[in-house]
Amino acid sequence: MSKIIFKKNIIISFFFLILILLISIFILSTKIETVSVWHSIIKIVESAFNIDPTPQLGSNLGVCTDSISWGDMCLTPLQPILSWNITSGTQVSYAVQVDNNGWLPKSPPSSFPSPEVDTGEIPSSSNSYATLSGKLAFNTTYFWQVAVKDNFGSWSGWTEDDASFTTVKHIWPLVNFSWAPTSPSIDEEVQFADQTTVYGGASKSSWLWTIPDATYINGTNNTFQNPIVKFTSEGNKQVLLRVTDSDSYVCSATKTIGSQVALPEWEEK
Repeated sequence: MSKIIFKKNIIISFFFLILILLISIFILSTKIETVSVWHSIIKIVESAFNIDPTPQLGSNLGVCTDSISWGDMCLTPLQPILSWNITSGTQVSYAVQVDNNGWLPKSPPSSFPSPEVDTGEIPSSSNSYATLSGKLAFNTTYFWQVAVKDNFGSWSGWTEDDASFTTVKHIWPLVNFSWAPTSPSIDEEVQFADQTTVYGGASKSSWLWTIPDATYINGTNNTFQNPIVKFTSEGNKQVLLRVTDSDSYVCSATKTIGSQVALPEWEEK
């Protein structure tokens, strides 16, 4: 009986090989590209031998989303850092998707319909991903998911924990300032001028200056928008200005200003 089954399997296999050969010759005769030929052959083989091309979920790999963190909001306000935890198994690659269209219950877990971020497979054991610039919009809620591959080549499937975050309303303050005269002497009046730009309809709400070795004059202080000072010593000074807008977004800028000893007045004799 076993010999009959064996011979039957050989005949079936031979039949499919002949079928594949004939289809290949037909496709080549129609001048379809080689890639399409191989695609067709693979599909035939999968169908004939009931092969499932979908990667199998890793039985020894567990993953869950963990946290959202942000870098310097004054420089990269739309680049959140997405992190996840591996609860079991060993990660060798990962893939991340971010989508603003909402998270729908998926059974089994699947890709987002139109993700703004779709990394594809990234070979790495890292458990965090920094979103690239230019991918996300301000004042928008996004959902994100991650899948990881283990050291046996199996994928975990997409996470299902409804992870989301909302981006900030607008660009944070772009702080800038100037002063005159540009090379002041000790005890010479120096006028500082705030030149900060704010965005998204916000207004400037407060200022905080740090000006070393200086005395504020003419009724101004370090919370004025445009203070006036006199330096009490010579040398380079690191002047810092922190500006807060009406949405409580705070940024700062530092510049170096040099003060010098005043030249003696020339007296002609």
